[in-house]
Order: sequence, then C-alpha cells, then structure tokens
Amino acid sequence: DGESLASGGDDRQIVVWQVAAGKQAMRLPTHASVVYSVAYSPDSGLLAAVGFEHQVRIYDAHTGLQVKELEGPGRDLRSAVFSPDGKQLAVAGRNGQVRIWSVPSGKMHVEIGAGPNRIRTLAYLPEGDKLVSAGEGREIFIWDAHTGEEVYKFICPTGKVLSMAVCGENLIATGSSDNMVRIWNWRTQVQQEQLRGHTGSVASLAYDAASGVIISGSYDTTVRVWKLNIASPPDDTASPNKLESRVR
Repeated sequence: DGESLASGGDDRQIVVWQVAAGKQAMRLPTHASVVYSVAYSPDSGLLAAVGFEHQVRIYDAHTGLQVKELEGPGRDLRSAVFSPDGKQLAVAGRNGQVRIWSVPSGKMHVEIGAGPNRIRTLAYLPEGDKLVSAGEGREIFIWDAHTGEEVYKFICPTGKVLSMAVCGENLIATGSSDNMVRIWNWRTQVQQEQLRGHTGSVASLAYDAASGVIISGSYDTTVRVWKLNIASPPDDTASPNKLESRVR
C-alpha cells in the first residue's frame, strides 16, 4: 500500500519503517543469521524473509509475529517473492534450486532445478503463471510456476545477474556484475537496450509502473532513475530514454 518499507541486512535484523514519516514502526526479532531478502505479499498482510539459514520465515506484517516457518532449499537463500495474486511464495539461493509453496497452507507446490549456480533474483511475470530466475550462471530462465517446466531461456552475455525487475507485460530489466542494466523482451528473448552509466555492479532494481521509470542501485553508491517509454506497441520494441539522477 506504499505506507511501509521493510529492510533486512547483515545485522540479522528486520526493521519496518513508516515511509511518510521516515521513522521506525517496528523491529522484528533478531534472526540467527544474515537477512538477505524480504518481500511483502500483494495485500501487504504478510512479510517473508530469507537469508543465510535454511528457514523461510513468514510474519504478520502488521504485528510482526511469525506466523509460519518453511524449509528452504539450502542454507544460503538470496531471493523471496510472492506471486501477484499472493497464492504462491518462491524462494531460491546458492544451490540453484527454486522452491515454490502454496500460500497460506505452506505446502510445497513444486521444486525446480535451475542448475548448479547461485540464484540471485526471482520475479513473477504479471499474470502470475510464470516465474523468472537468474543469477551467477548468467542464464535467465522463465518457468511455468504451476508445473516447474522450463518455458524460455536466454543468456546475459557478460556478467552475473544480480537483480531483476519486471517492467510491464513484455519487458524485464536485469542488473549485472558488468555494471549494466539490460532490457529484455521475454516473449522474444531479445535484448532491446543496454543502460550504461554505473561504475559498479547493479545489485538492486525496481520498476514504477505509474511513472514508467526503472530505478537502479549499484556498488558505485549511486541510484539512477531511467525513463522507460511505456507508450509502446504490444511487442514493446521501443527503447528506454536514459534520464538519470544520482543519490549519494
């Protein structure tokens, strides 16, 4: 709902912030290890957290109470994401396995073997029936989220994929260790644009549909904002216009 922000990190702590006030609203119990990824459910009611332990912890986002604990695929988990309808939770990490559970039952729905390399980032496509995984193997996979079958695969030419954002119906943005943001049309598996400017690995990406911008965060300590042309034809052949700002 845009009112709260959850952060987790090396201090093993999850903090929920009031965005408008810039103040802490709640501090969750300290985890046993590093917290690497936190994710809100679409209705803002649940908060999932993973990190350097095999547990996947799900909290009531309003009270901070843990409501469920799931067994993750390994002890180095790097990404957690809810499906757009909130009915699935997907988690992945070092061992290249993607595990998907049904929500709220907590029953494992499907497990996907995506290869031997660490998965850094996951994202559901807008309709919720497909899940994208990417990571240190430079392969970007699109899976059927119900059956676990591979639908598409394409390769990031250089650099490990560290971050990803779905940009509307047809486009995916990836950030990588070669300092690049790339825009892909997942339906054609074609790279449409490279956004250059960062001088460090691009470790975080977000897309704001309302304003049509991609926001990238990098090890170079800058945040850059890129304007994406959302008034494009159905195949999204238009290229982004590179408008940037920096925050140190």
